[in-house]
Amino acid sequence: MRWKRSSGDRIQYRPSQDLKLPEGNPARSQLDEAVHLVEPDGQTTSGAAAVFRLRELGLGQPRLARAYRSSPRFAWISDRFYRLVAGHRPFFSCLTRAIHGRKY
Repeated sequence: MRWKRSSGDRIQYRPSQDLKLPEGNPARSQLDEAVHLVEPDGQTTSGAAAVFRLRELGLGQPRLARAYRSSPRFAWISDRFYRLVAGHRPFFSCLTRAIHGRKY
């Protein structure tokens, strides 16, 4: 998984099937629709917000997370694009491998 290789030990990744969901966190069906980030303090984000927060925490790249939090227009566009990609994962996975090679 390329995210895990990039972030090293800064982020713990778990398959959704292995999670015991505390009260107030996403329903199991929601876990299949988007990536979810649960931070040590219990704060949960999903979709584009989670991707940008992962980049901020795991890769030390806060620019997109700040833009997402401060610009409603950027957040709206990011959310729509995230849903497009998430809804067509097989296609975008093949496209990523075609562009970057098998390492991705």
